[in-house]
Amino acid sequence: MADEDGIRVRVALRARPLIEREKSERARECLRFVPNEPQVIVGKDRGFTYDYVFSPLASQQDLYDNCCRELIDRYVTTVKEENQID
Repeated sequence: MADEDGIRVRVALRARPLIEREKSERARECLRFVPNEPQVIVGKDRGFTYDYVFSPLASQQDLYDNCCRELIDRYVTTVKEENQID
């Protein structure tokens, strides 16, 4: 999304793997990843599109190389992380 000055906000989603407590409680992952698209499906049919999507298998280096490196190298940038764990 760009404003009148051309400033763009990019949003990345990085899904985390289930933690041990969730595994012991037999929780299931609720996201499906659309191959070769920056989309996830929540539940049966609720789709969301982002600028970048990383599965639980993605490494920190994958995230940095594909999402952050260009921003940090070329622009004055803020990279913000937010965790949502119940």
